Amino acid sequence: MGSPDAKNAMKQLLKDGSANLGLGAAVDCQQGLSPLYARSTKKETAEEAYSSISVPVSLWYGTKDSSVPMSSAEWLASKIPNSTLNKVDAGHMLYFSHTEQVLDEFVGRIPG
Repeated sequence: MGSPDAKNAMKQLLKDGSANLGLGAAVDCQQGLSPLYARSTKKETAEEAYSSISVPVSLWYGTKDSSVPMSSAEWLASKIPNSTLNKVDAGHMLYFSHTEQVLDEFVGRIPG
């Protein structure tokens, strides 16, 4: 696991991102995950954009999420090389109910 400072910084980012009823986090997710925003050019398909991601990606989805179906999570994981799909017994926005688990995994990937 990474340093406590890194974990605390990530907790603060989650707290800040959830301010204003999560609008900031929602916009980040929309722009980061939507096929409309994922393409670097209009000529590139979403699949091509996702398949060109070259860093490890950890995806976290709740098995009880009524907003995003698991089939979407599985599709995304199949398109991103070197991705890990973590299925958690939770609903939408599981980073609030499983903060420690998500941050432990995330901070553990930080080099150094």
